[in-house]
Amino acid sequence: MEIRQNWSPVKLKAVDDQDLQVFSQCLFEAIVLPSEINFEQNKQRFAMAIERFTWEHAKNESHLLMQVLSILVINYVENVDFKNVYNNHKIKNILSISNIDNNILIMLNDNEVITLKVKKCFCLLEDIGKPIYPAIIPAYSKND
Repeated sequence: MEIRQNWSPVKLKAVDDQDLQVFSQCLFEAIVLPSEINFEQNKQRFAMAIERFTWEHAKNESHLLMQVLSILVINYVENVDFKNVYNNHKIKNILSISNIDNNILIMLNDNEVITLKVKKCFCLLEDIGKPIYPAIIPAYSKND
């Protein structure tokens, strides 16, 4: 299907909790595969390829919602705890991302959590693909 002309890719930086709230809205229901998660300990960098939904573009109009390949990068990561994430090879959905006392928490479905101990909050989110219309449209988040 033709992509809407007024869509523009997201390129965001988060350095505090307020910024991560924006990330959380952009990442709600994003699709991630465990095989697309990478932690480079020597570079203190965590990255994941995700298929996120364009909530910011759709503005509560489900027919405008698209899906786009994006990269989430978190820098200054000292340690990563993948609670239950690799117990199966199922597709995951991101529910939220937050920072509590220099621990960035990526909440996934099925009570799975990725906890990143960071020196400081420095995250990047960038759309790298062209958006497509999704096969299944997720329900909108009621968190405003």
